[in-house]
Amino acid sequence: MFGIKKLLTDKKIRVTKNKIKLLGYLINKNCPVTAVEIIGNFSKESSLNKSTVYRIMDELCEKGLIFKFLSENGEYMYCFGKGEGKSHVHLVCDKCGDYYCKNINLDKILNNFDDFQTLSVNATFHGICSRCKK
Repeated sequence: MFGIKKLLTDKKIRVTKNKIKLLGYLINKNCPVTAVEIIGNFSKESSLNKSTVYRIMDELCEKGLIFKFLSENGEYMYCFGKGEGKSHVHLVCDKCGDYYCKNINLDKILNNFDDFQTLSVNATFHGICSRCKK
């Protein structure tokens, strides 16, 4: 919990119980999830209603702690981004449909554009995951 509080304070985000719960959930989940999944997970908690979840997720996204991207089926998905800025990609298994996150250093590629400043990258790679290859 102290690590989550530090992540929030380092990004100048006011620490609340709900933010700690949501960020902790995403960190422990270790893969992208939809807002519906997040809301469903916390459905029994009266302090975490749908609008609260969306508001917190938007703030965490704006501050760079989580990533939000549009999935193949048109749903927004969220995942913990380790606060590492703009080099984050997603892997999708074409057999089972599972999503995976990877933080990679794309600085050499991103700094190659003399006349363009890259603010963020949202890349999705398709392939076969290790479970499906077996």
